[in-house]
Amino acid sequence: MLDTTKTAASERNIQLGQTIISILKKHRVWIKKNKLKYGAHYTDSDRVCVKENGNILTPSLIK
Repeated sequence: MLDTTKTAASERNIQLGQTIISILKKHRVWIKKNKLKYGAHYTDSDRVCVKENGNILTPSLIK
């Protein structure tokens, strides 16, 4: 579960370039395909960094 920021002043908006937007769109398609592939066994979340089956990637797994 994600927590809110410590203060409202801690919240930021960031600008994304077209390259990262394109990568994220392709990643979203990959996630949708995996949801269909795994069906009820897919772990649905709002995270970007997930395994093929939707399980959340922890920092210790990223090398």
